[in-house]
Amino acid sequence: MNKKDKYRSKLLERGAIAAKDLNTQHYLRLLVTILISFITTAVLLYPERFQLGAYPFSYLGSKTTPMGLRNIYARIVFDLGMLLCGYTMWLLARYYQKRQPVPDSHVYQFLSYLSATGFVMMVLPCDIQEVKFIHSFGSGFVVGSHLFMATIRVVAVHRNLKNWITFILLSTLIIAVLVYAVLWFFKVPYNTVMQKPAFIAIIYVELYGSSLSRYYGEHPVFATLKSEQLQ
Repeated sequence: MNKKDKYRSKLLERGAIAAKDLNTQHYLRLLVTILISFITTAVLLYPERFQLGAYPFSYLGSKTTPMGLRNIYARIVFDLGMLLCGYTMWLLARYYQKRQPVPDSHVYQFLSYLSATGFVMMVLPCDIQEVKFIHSFGSGFVVGSHLFMATIRVVAVHRNLKNWITFILLSTLIIAVLVYAVLWFFKVPYNTVMQKPAFIAIIYVELYGSSLSRYYGEHPVFATLKSEQLQ
């Protein structure tokens, strides 16, 4: 086989991979679109000035604002957005279950269901003591599931990346989320400042990894780890 035929064969192989996993990135883009549009609308409808640095996004779904104002319209928009995000992740989980487009589809499926559950749990207001812990668990499910999905996907496509790019992606992702988690756990004032960079890091890395996956395909991660353990 000459170079021309090899190149054509490679293009066809990549095209088959792209066709097989066409929907993953579409679902993720839909998720990001819903998040941005509904959160932006909720911020605009918030009965007081929403302070991005001082307020977590969860305040958009609270019953009252920090100043004691009733939060009706922003809460409705926020809750609807969370439910739509949960439904989108449920559809993605079903897609992984039926199509199995990548080697670790069963892992992505479980994490997608976990994310869907977390989004639904976040509908419960964060300022009602009786259900606050459920809302917090839901937030943890969402952040944790997408952190793992983004990490696994970067590892799965790392052969098509330069080592320093892989290192920067993983470092940025893990450090941003870890710093936010530590600040939140110890109730450090203005820990919510780090919430936004952590979310941006997760969204960017997950979309970037899924884009590479669609074009190059993925290498198995968990099967590789199991084989290394056996050896």
